[in-house]
Order: sequence, then C-alpha cells, then structure tokens
Amino acid sequence: MTRTVLCAGLLATVTLHGQTPGPLAFEVASIKPNNSGSTRSGSSISSTGRYEGTNLTLHGLIQDAYRVREFQIVGGPDWIKGDRFDVIGKPSETAPSESLRDMLRTLLADRFKLVVHQEIREQPVYALTLAQTEGKLGQGLVAVDCSQRLCGNTNTNESNGSGTVKGTGLTMEDLAGWTANRVDRAVINRTGLSGTYDVDLKYTSPRPGIAPTNDAPSLFTALQEQLGLKLEGSRGPVEFIVIDHVERPSEN
Repeated sequence: MTRTVLCAGLLATVTLHGQTPGPLAFEVASIKPNNSGSTRSGSSISSTGRYEGTNLTLHGLIQDAYRVREFQIVGGPDWIKGDRFDVIGKPSETAPSESLRDMLRTLLADRFKLVVHQEIREQPVYALTLAQTEGKLGQGLVAVDCSQRLCGNTNTNESNGSGTVKGTGLTMEDLAGWTANRVDRAVINRTGLSGTYDVDLKYTSPRPGIAPTNDAPSLFTALQEQLGLKLEGSRGPVEFIVIDHVERPSEN
C-alpha cells in the first residue's frame, strides 16, 4: 500500500513539473466598440509596454499582432474590416517587452475566438536597400537612441493621393512594413541597417488611379531622394495569415 502511494505521488510530481506554460497574456485588457464614425485610427506602445489601439478594425489588430500587412491576411467575414474597436492591453511589470505581440494574439483568441494558420507563398516582393553604395542616408532619415525616449510611433497623413509620414524611432523592419501597405506588395528589409531612426517623408501615392494634389515625388522617388533608400523588384517567400474562425467580441 505504501509503495503504491509513493509511486502515485511521484507520477503526480512529474506531471506537474512537465506541464506546458500557458500562453502569454496581458495582466489587464479592454476591448470596446468605437462607434465614432471616424476612419482615423492608430496604435502605440508605451515605454512600459502598454499597448493602445484606437478605432482599429480587427483586420488592423491582426496586422499588429502578427506583424503583417493588409494583403497578407486572407479570409474572414466583411465585418473584420468594418467594425472598429478601442483596445488597451497592460502587461505585468515582469513581462518581457518582446512578448507584447504574443499577448495581443492571446487577447484576440480569447475575445474574438480568432483561429488562424500561417501559409508561405512565393510572391513578387520589393527589397528595401540602400540607394548609394557608400551607404549615405538622406536628410529625412536620422539615427536616434531609443533607450531614453518613446519610440516606434508612426504618424501618417494621406489625402487625395498626397501624403506625409513622420516616424519616431523606427527600425528598418518598421519602415519596410509601412512601405508595404502603400505598394501592396511585401517589402523585405535588405538595408543592413540596425538601430532606430526618425523618419520624415513627403510623397505621392504609387497606387493606380490616384492623382497627386501637390508636387511631391512618387513614393519610390521620395524614398531615394529623402531617405537614401530604394525599392528593387524581386521574388521571395511571403507569409500569409489565413483566418479559420472568428466571432464578434462581447463587451467587457
């Protein structure tokens, strides 16, 4: 009898220590409908790791959670691009800063019952590279230190085919992702630049059928003249997020 009890206890201990940790999640989170009627939206991450999305569609939230662009999300009902939400996610003080996207994915799975899978497809892409072989950057791209300041924010203003963007402390991956949304093609960072940069860019939309309202150059030209970067046509593997299931969230 004693032997049996000891074995059972030992097995229980092994099972306990062998458990897989649960998914990373925000300590406090809120999702509320935004019925303002506005189409202006944005998201930011504070220095403490707090995520805040304002007037975002679920489509936009998936972009943030999986670090993909609009065209890389496949499937789902129409409302994921129409319904808008205000989202706040606050991690615990001990949560690692690099886990924020994992926590946002957990929130979408919990509240929207979102189930997705990933597919890799060979697609035409653009490579973001240095425009000059000596690596000289344009005046609109300035290296900054993000250790003592808020970074990672992008303020884009587009109207009637013309646009400006001011970014604070962006990585080249951030800039490649921003550019991809405007050329409707994946943009792969091949600049070789590390670190973070402030970005100041004035451009006209490269999308067909949109006539600019000022004399700003096309986005392709603006990147080269103002930032010292360029886009080169290429092919490569592109990740797609395929939506298998989703539900409208209940209010909290």
